[in-house]
Amino acid sequence: MNVQKGITNPFTGVSVGSTVLGNNFSPSIINSNITKIVTQKEIEKYMTGQSQYVYSDKLNEGTLGVSGSYGISGVAKFTSSLSTYVGNATASSSKSINVDYNISMISGIEYINFDDLTAEDILNSLSRGPKNLALKVLDKFNAVKQYLKQRETVNNINYQQSDSIKEDLMKDWLKSLQEFSSAYGDGLVVGVIWGGLGTVSMKMSSSSYENNWKYGENAEFAYSGIGTTVSVKQSYNGGQTDANSTVSADCSAWISGGCVEEQVNKWFDVVSGKAFNEIADIQLLDRAPTVSSVSAPPTIPDFIRPTEDKETKDKLEKIGQLGETEEFSVASGYEEAKKTNSSLTLEKFKEYAKQKNKLEALEQLSETLKNNRLDVFSNENYHGKIVQLSPKSTVKSASSISKSTSTDHAVLGVWILNWSDIFPWMSMGYINEISDTASAEVLLRMRCMLQDLAALSNIYYTLDSCKLNLEDFHLSSASQLADSFSSALAKLKDMLDRDDAIQKTFDSLSTEAQAIYKKWNELKFLRNAELGLGLLINGKRSVTTEIDRVKPYPYPEAIYKTDNCTYGGHNYSAFSSFMKVLPMLDSNGDIYAFGPSSMLLKNTLNNEVTFTKGGITAMKFQPDMNNETLVNGDSVLIPIPYSAATNIRWNGQGMGKSLASSTSVHQQIEELQKELGELNMCSFSSENWSPDWKYTDAYQLRKLKTAYLGLVDRIGNIFN
Repeated sequence: MNVQKGITNPFTGVSVGSTVLGNNFSPSIINSNITKIVTQKEIEKYMTGQSQYVYSDKLNEGTLGVSGSYGISGVAKFTSSLSTYVGNATASSSKSINVDYNISMISGIEYINFDDLTAEDILNSLSRGPKNLALKVLDKFNAVKQYLKQRETVNNINYQQSDSIKEDLMKDWLKSLQEFSSAYGDGLVVGVIWGGLGTVSMKMSSSSYENNWKYGENAEFAYSGIGTTVSVKQSYNGGQTDANSTVSADCSAWISGGCVEEQVNKWFDVVSGKAFNEIADIQLLDRAPTVSSVSAPPTIPDFIRPTEDKETKDKLEKIGQLGETEEFSVASGYEEAKKTNSSLTLEKFKEYAKQKNKLEALEQLSETLKNNRLDVFSNENYHGKIVQLSPKSTVKSASSISKSTSTDHAVLGVWILNWSDIFPWMSMGYINEISDTASAEVLLRMRCMLQDLAALSNIYYTLDSCKLNLEDFHLSSASQLADSFSSALAKLKDMLDRDDAIQKTFDSLSTEAQAIYKKWNELKFLRNAELGLGLLINGKRSVTTEIDRVKPYPYPEAIYKTDNCTYGGHNYSAFSSFMKVLPMLDSNGDIYAFGPSSMLLKNTLNNEVTFTKGGITAMKFQPDMNNETLVNGDSVLIPIPYSAATNIRWNGQGMGKSLASSTSVHQQIEELQKELGELNMCSFSSENWSPDWKYTDAYQLRKLKTAYLGLVDRIGNIFN
């Protein structure tokens, strides 16, 4: 089997007991059998990759897109939720179409059996290193509690001295807590989803050059949901290619978890080594297995309560009843807040912590994304660390995977629990405010640039296939422009962990490509032209697919008929049956339109529209920034988003997906807004612990506040 390169499962090597710091996982630190497993069989099938003729929530967006977010602060959660998607974005462009057919199988969920465990049990299940450091934090915690108890019973104590002693003891506790966190992270993986993930990738290209990027006047665009069946031919060029086509298909496959091996092999055998006309009408997603065929989850040892340890028990008994621990959470949160405001006093911090969370910066960024107004070159002075969730892993072909339990299943999702919600003596304060979106904006600007470069390479490959004479424009070669954008796209995908990735990518563009990209980023609204530009004449007419006549001299020209168009500002579906055009920007910043009959838009009349091969006669358009359109007299070019094709028959092809249509990004932001909007500026883990708590109390699984990260959607029947 031909193995697809460049894909990894970001959860390779992760298991129950792995520790988490930011987006980085470390091996398990649990050495006891304290987990249970439940069978949970599910199947999902979907398309990813890149196609100008099909839209779905995942197509043109990413492979292995990670849902969910984890972080101990609002900013950390925001950055995490975005980095997972940016890091796995697969925006691509070349003279070929790349489409992936994916299947995920869920077998079961393994989780720590908290309902039968106490804090003592969890401590005794840990490896020696983390256990010793956790007990060290407990010792320091007990020292503070003991001192405060003694102070209450002594009436003649010097309060100035006592405050100084208390401060030193709290510093010792904080230091031990920070030592533990630096070694074993902020949280613990307490549950995993076991299953498998497989992909069959098809790279379709044509030996007939014009067919690679033919702006289809009669091509049908499909707006599909996840799992919707679409034929191979539809993915390639909207169903235009005939049975005698010279289109070829190169296939490769990738799997994570041997339980999907059989299905991936079946898909691969269907399409591998076949001529395009043999597979053109195949709807591969129809050939998926039923839930009954999903393999059983992996076998794990029976649950055994960890062996008691006298030293551990003695230290825990010193706690007695937990009592109020807010003071510890406040101290931890205050220490964190001082990192960004060194002059902040404790009293001011307490006032700040009680205020309702402010999300104005997040809401403003959300609006910017929805309206495609992100400036790729803004905030270039940011020098923070860019973290992506993409640890290295070993990719194996299906034929090389053994039949052992350890390789039959892969981790597809994880639940994470903060240490402060496992051990109350690790009390923490969490800053929820997102006042600065700089780190998140860097990730989004990289994602935006990825989509921009893909769209621009698509446009100029299409322009190149039109075989137009570009001497009358400030352009040297459409193919070289397209290659420059495509090459830069590949470079950016390899630099997503660098804070200078955008500048390095821009510097790699040719001089002409740089000028065009600057103009594109300045206009911004052209990103909305995901289905091209609709032409509106005198506010009521548009160009049909019917050619009235042709003129061969002095330049070949095609004159199309017009018809009434009911577009009124937002009903983009009105353009469904009309011709669409694509924008052409030259290095001087001038803007033209091309497409139908592989020609340029020359002029518009109420009853006819002329397209020409003669560049010198082409219409030049000016941007209307207020209305976000391109105008020339009574002729207006209107950007059409993907959503216009929802539930209707749409003729034409896509130009490229923008952030505004990225459902994954918007869902993450909306979920985060809802979560953080219900919180104060600062949250304290002490709120999750009753003052009556004793170390002999068992945990309550459903009350534990976990965070989820996964290649599949969160399953809610174990953790809330």
